[in-house]
Amino acid sequence: MAEAAGTRASQQQEEAAGIENGGGKDQLPEDTSKLNITVLWLAIYFRLMDGFGKLALAWATVVLLGGFSTLIKPKDFWFVTIIVVMQITRVFGGSQKPEDQLFIRVPLSMLHRDELTHVGLGSWRKNTIKNGEARKGSSSVRQNQRNVLVRMFCPKRHVKMTIFQTTLTLMEAAALVACIFISFRRLLKQDYVDPKDKVKDDHKNIRGSLNVFYGLALAHSMSYYILIVAFQFLVAPLVRLVHSSYKLHDWGMDAVSEYTAKKLWAFIRYNVREALEMNLITFGKELARSDSIDDQLKGVRILDYIIRWEKQHLSRAGVLDIYKSEKYKGRVLTSIRASTETLERVVNMLGLNLKSLEEEETRGHAASIVLELAPYLLFENLPAMPQLIASLLTTGRERINEGPHDINSVELTCYGVKILERLVENPDNRRSVADANVVLSKIVELLNFRDDCKVPVPDETENRSQEEIVEASLNVLHKLVSTTGETGEALRSTISKNSEIMSNIRKILYQHDNKNSSLSVHAVKILSCLAMHETAREVIGSSCQIVRKLVSSVLPRPMDIVQDGNNGSTVADSAAQALVLLSTGSEYNRATILDKINLEELVGMLFDASMEQRIMIAHLLKHLRTYSGPGYGNQLKKVIDGSLPKLLEEIKVAVQKLDNPEFPDGQPSHDLKELKAEEGKLLDSFIGLSSQICHSLQAIDFDKALQSANLTMDTYAQMLKMVLSVCKSPTTDFPGIRRVTISQMKWLIKNNEDYVGVFKRYEMDKALKEVAETATELESFELFCSGSGVGKHDEPISSAVRSTLALLAGDSA
Repeated sequence: MAEAAGTRASQQQEEAAGIENGGGKDQLPEDTSKLNITVLWLAIYFRLMDGFGKLALAWATVVLLGGFSTLIKPKDFWFVTIIVVMQITRVFGGSQKPEDQLFIRVPLSMLHRDELTHVGLGSWRKNTIKNGEARKGSSSVRQNQRNVLVRMFCPKRHVKMTIFQTTLTLMEAAALVACIFISFRRLLKQDYVDPKDKVKDDHKNIRGSLNVFYGLALAHSMSYYILIVAFQFLVAPLVRLVHSSYKLHDWGMDAVSEYTAKKLWAFIRYNVREALEMNLITFGKELARSDSIDDQLKGVRILDYIIRWEKQHLSRAGVLDIYKSEKYKGRVLTSIRASTETLERVVNMLGLNLKSLEEEETRGHAASIVLELAPYLLFENLPAMPQLIASLLTTGRERINEGPHDINSVELTCYGVKILERLVENPDNRRSVADANVVLSKIVELLNFRDDCKVPVPDETENRSQEEIVEASLNVLHKLVSTTGETGEALRSTISKNSEIMSNIRKILYQHDNKNSSLSVHAVKILSCLAMHETAREVIGSSCQIVRKLVSSVLPRPMDIVQDGNNGSTVADSAAQALVLLSTGSEYNRATILDKINLEELVGMLFDASMEQRIMIAHLLKHLRTYSGPGYGNQLKKVIDGSLPKLLEEIKVAVQKLDNPEFPDGQPSHDLKELKAEEGKLLDSFIGLSSQICHSLQAIDFDKALQSANLTMDTYAQMLKMVLSVCKSPTTDFPGIRRVTISQMKWLIKNNEDYVGVFKRYEMDKALKEVAETATELESFELFCSGSGVGKHDEPISSAVRSTLALLAGDSA
């Protein structure tokens, strides 16, 4: 398992590395590729434009102002000076140096910071995403919400920054027009030198020098104007197209614009490799790794929406579009996993303290991303993750007053439980959960989430979220308690000691009385797994209400005939298993079950129910038949013992199927192993029940039962030998089949000496010796649940074989 996990991890790393390095076609939708190509050409054009500006600046400072400052006319001196100042201060024309953009960028950044959180507020909520109506007309709703919030929280700064930004824009436009006008006018007039000075040697090159300067300045200004037009008519439509393709809502325009600008500056600074490898995924990851909460919010929003992109298209797209969207989603997830720093940053965002609205939004989007990443994550690589998930889980008792924060806490809790649900699908993560008591205790509390909430359910959306929280919590607990091995034992022990687990499950069973309820299914499954632990068996058995619900889940009700479904059958199977485990080794629990159960109905189901139910009911009846307390002796003898003839008939049919494994149409079984396992489980339980019944019978009563089943001593002996011959290698499906067969033989020999000759005639002694030689440890248990043995026998099977052989040899042992 470890090698497989290592191979899988290395494959994921190689795939992610390819994605990080730009490998593979169709890395992004075609719209993004068009935008990237357009940005590349604009970057080349920008370098040309910037070259004009730099040449003009160098020419002015070195040639004109340096060499001809005292010779040129005053108006040309001031024209050159003004243009040089505009070039130096970067009033227009841009710069590839971020520090040169500070003057223009600061007010715009401050303005957008105030609006960042409120645009797309709550877009991480999964129930909002699922609701198709929420997307209709959402733009105007969010715009109004944004305006209200901005005016409420930062009215003065918002107005000041708007005025400042507008002033800068007007200054830039004025500078551009002035530069074009001055340069063009001076190039037309050409009156750089007075007529009287034209013949002087020191004035000969002034005209040429000024023509070069004004020409470069005009070229730079016109290039910048063309660049603005190109952005407006080439880049802006592509930005809108990408924004629309990814369904980034209102906030996405700023995000895609910032991505475009960053890619442009990378090309301009000659970081071609960086620019070519940059896409919305890498851009979002870079922002998510930032120390700024605003950048983190933008980054996780971008990643979250790209991941969710396929979900928003499934209902409207064709098969090909679905395939593509799944591929892009996989690329995002693999890319995040490949970057340890990004992965840790996103996971750590789950634990933000919610000191601001930005942190709450960031936390929500991070939770949405981690939910998709959860199947690939290991707790051992992220040791802080259990505590971070626990911080998402807000129980009903911890909820604050009704309001937006309260609604968000429900959504975050829903995300937290679903993240944990996916994480515990990997058995390697369950040990970490066992060690994190805070997670287990919160999950148990969430079973009672709806009852603990102190506020009424405001709408259907939160009601649905609350139901999902309870169901996911039940599913998490079921996966934990059904874990195999030592980890499973530790989890069952820890959960059994929780004082609230049984009361919360009892509430769920009574609030959801329908067998077809998924909550009932999970609750009963949890009980059936917990019953493997001795402490839990005592607690469950002491609750008459839980036992009554388990019994009613096993026995058919009139409504089940109409509402028959897979869930109802699953509940009955799990409830039967729980009752079997409860009755194992506990006289008190057997009495409690007998007090609540209808034996006639139970015995009837022994022959009419599904295969799995018949097996479990046989085990249950075997345990109940061992009850030696007062009050039920006559009923047990009459009902259970009276079923022996029909029980023997069923054993005969099952043995025949093992001997001649064919389908009813005569075709040989395509899966003999599956048939053997199914019939082996049935024979294990049925022979065990018949053997237990025999302990309260006389030999003559058993002979009558054989006759009623149309069996003879020889036939029955051959049946027992067939079981030992076919089931030479017991499995966890039927661990006790050889033991119960030997127990049946032993009783027959003790109570009827005629069986000694019959068994010898069919060489049963050889079969018994083979059993002793092939005995295994799993045969020490009555049955196995979740990989753990239950009902360990005191006597080894080899000892049972020796005592039976001694009886066959004529010893009185």
